[in-house]
Amino acid sequence: MASFISTLKELIHPRATDLVIPALLVVSAGTALHPRVQRLPSVVPWVRRLATLGTKPWLPGIFALLAATGSALVALLVQWPHPFVHDEFSYLLAADTFASGRLTNPTHPLWPHFEAFHVIHQPTYMSKYPPGQGLLLALGQVVGGDPVVGVWLGVALMCAAVCWMLQAWLPAHWALLGATLVLLRLGICSYWAQSYWGGALAATGGALLYGALPRMQRRRTVGRSVAMGLGVGILANTRPYEGLLVSLPAAVWLLVMLIRDGRGAVRALLPAAVILVVIGAGMLHYNRVVTGSPTTLPYQVHEAQYARAPPVLWGAPKASHPTRAQGRMANFDAWTMELYERHLTLSGFTSALVEKLFQTARTYLDLILTLPLLLVPLAWRRRRTRAALAVMACLGAGLLVVTAVMPHYVAPLTAVLFFLVVQGLRVLRRLRWRGHPVGATALAGILVLSVATFILRLPKSEMQQWGNVRARLLQRLDSDPDRHLVVVRYGPEHSAHLEWVYNRADIDHAKIVFARELDEESNRRLVEHFQGRRIWLMEMLNHEQEPVLKPYP
Repeated sequence: MASFISTLKELIHPRATDLVIPALLVVSAGTALHPRVQRLPSVVPWVRRLATLGTKPWLPGIFALLAATGSALVALLVQWPHPFVHDEFSYLLAADTFASGRLTNPTHPLWPHFEAFHVIHQPTYMSKYPPGQGLLLALGQVVGGDPVVGVWLGVALMCAAVCWMLQAWLPAHWALLGATLVLLRLGICSYWAQSYWGGALAATGGALLYGALPRMQRRRTVGRSVAMGLGVGILANTRPYEGLLVSLPAAVWLLVMLIRDGRGAVRALLPAAVILVVIGAGMLHYNRVVTGSPTTLPYQVHEAQYARAPPVLWGAPKASHPTRAQGRMANFDAWTMELYERHLTLSGFTSALVEKLFQTARTYLDLILTLPLLLVPLAWRRRRTRAALAVMACLGAGLLVVTAVMPHYVAPLTAVLFFLVVQGLRVLRRLRWRGHPVGATALAGILVLSVATFILRLPKSEMQQWGNVRARLLQRLDSDPDRHLVVVRYGPEHSAHLEWVYNRADIDHAKIVFARELDEESNRRLVEHFQGRRIWLMEMLNHEQEPVLKPYP
């Protein structure tokens, strides 16, 4: 299977899918207008029977099983997900820390040798990110022996939660369709399912929140209130800023319910309030342990120590580099500063906005599902369509002022976004051309194209090439019975985006330690501290060079 897919990828240009999909859309449109196709039954009997599954309460569990199994099979048969992005190593540090039974790690006495992107070393040694993703990966490390198991659990939770949410917002058969699209787009082959830094957990939080809201309108139960509280708590511990924006319309709805129903609403929301109080207390304790202050986030500590450019446009850049932003860290900071300054001009802001929209649409929808999204205004009269658009507008407005936006920043909106896509498909289903129901055929074509895109966009090995190189080196060193210290010497042409110096939570007891080469005196103390290990020098003059180890002089 793996060799067949590799051969297929070699025959297909890396950008071929960008050309194939529009071509298939044109062919589908022409086919939909063909008289013989128009005479076909709009829905075959087996499709009708399949659609009845949308009413089943156990359907979210089926999607969870499909996502976990599918993502695991892709990893096993196509390519194992080795980390290669800075953020992934930061999340894995958090996972290793939590799996070891600690909330953070003491600062290493030689910490300047171990500085890495998105990691703080003072006042403690820990990831800068909120703990949600790290806890999920730690669960996979403890239960399954590898953090990737947490990735599979994450996409399983996401697909189940999105299906549950859509069942409350849509007719049963359309909810089934929407959940299937999420599974195909995000649940198996996306970087959410094949790396360690995706948005699956944040998407789960948004789906729980907006899946509970309409159910609370019909019948207020403890379980639904708990789901709402868990959703908000997950958002706060994965994407706190974006989660807050997505939660604002829900807060308005809850405020109206409190004003209208009084004590009844208070009793209904009490379980959610208890959940949020417990989670909030845990967050304050975590911040105190990691940063020394319950109200200071690790992210804030990291930005104060390393960043010159503010993450949002209303912030003011620092006049000079922070004292710790030296060498490669300063190079990365220069890139973020350039990105910030680009947003200060109208042309730069506009071009950056277009890039953000393109990257986000490419991840979630692609051209295939962007087309039905354009039909959503025709469903404006539906109250839930307007509510979903309000949620999207809140998040979109908030992200306008963020300089760097990755597709998973929009993850809290996932369930709402696919609800809007399905609303567009419902509009498409009713379209007619000269009296012929071409919309039904076009809908079938979109589903076929979604499956085709799913197959064509299996993870590409070139995306993880550097991660594979690092993994091979670690495997070679790990097979040696000795313990190792690898001192990395970077050349001026080596890309700051490819960082070798990432370590386990307990650096001194790790079998393999990577350290940055500094001045002669610091290097001497480093070698003395790790005496008894095999000490290697890795010279990385440029990012295209294969790593070569030689004894450290």
